[in-house]
Formats: sequence, C-alpha cells, structure tokens
Amino acid sequence: VYKRQLEDNSNSENSQVASRDKVSVMDNPKLQGSETILMVDDEERIRNLGVTLLSQCGYTVLTAANGIEALTVYQAKGKEIDLVILDLVMPEMDGHKCFQKLKSLNPEIDVIMSSGYSVTGFAQDFESEGVKAFLDKPYEFQDLLETIRNTLDGVNDQKSIDNNHRLLYSNYKCVITTP
Repeated sequence: VYKRQLEDNSNSENSQVASRDKVSVMDNPKLQGSETILMVDDEERIRNLGVTLLSQCGYTVLTAANGIEALTVYQAKGKEIDLVILDLVMPEMDGHKCFQKLKSLNPEIDVIMSSGYSVTGFAQDFESEGVKAFLDKPYEFQDLLETIRNTLDGVNDQKSIDNNHRLLYSNYKCVITTP
C-alpha cells in the first residue's frame, strides 16, 4: 500500500504525487467527498498540495495563509464551507484564536486542528472547546482523508491509548508521534 506524507513537496512534484495517491484513494471511494473544505496553513506548499490532492478526491478546497485570512474567507463563504482544517501555529493570528473566532461566528462549525508541534497537554482542551479532530504533522494523505470523512460523517473514532506512539481521544483521529 502506497502512503504519502502531506509535507515538503515542490510544486513540480505535486502532479506526480497526486497521481500516485489518487490510485490508492480510488481503491476506497468512501474517503472521497463533494464537500467544501477551508484549508488554513501558513505553509504554501501544504496549501497547494492539499488543494491538488483533495480536489482530485472530489472536494472543493478554499485556502487561507493565516487566521485573519481564514476569518475573511469564512465571513464571505461560510454557508458553503463544510469543514475547516486549521494549522495551530501561524503568524498574525494563530489557529487557536482563529478557532475561537470561527466558533463565535458558527457554534456548529467542524474544525480539524493540525500542528507540527506536540499538543499532548492541550488535546483535551481543544476537544472541550469543540475541535473535532487533531492531526499531527507530517500527516499521511490517507490519515487526512479518513479524518476528514469521519469528521464530516460525525463518526466517533475511539481507540485505545498507546502512550509511546499514539494518543487518540473520543471524536479525535489524533496522532502524536514520539521519538
């Protein structure tokens, strides 16, 4: 099974990566969708790859480079947006503050938080505030798709805790890898 991490890829590689990943995604049409996703990340390569790969899975993808842009996009197109994927650490307005402001605009908003930093001590706080899932960067495309689909479908993915490698909470597809 081919798995690809959604991380450092140049724009010239995006179409090749997307083609390889599309084959594995086509094996599982349950991971595809037609919803609109707002992807918020300060790393342009993450946004570009997300647009390329998620679009090939049927999703409409809007992007923002920081929390301020995300709020602007959400205020303009919020009724069309089904899910927000929100990076935790960004300049200008971080993901947590952006999440709180999005939640004040729409208390029912579905948000997946992601970060390259460990959030071991904060995951329960995010859950209690209404974040639906957390993805640890770098995440694999298959994990991203499963988390998106489970969140949009309201699936409760509850698994046991293995403190050395995985930390999964109720309503979370949360992978925190330790060395």
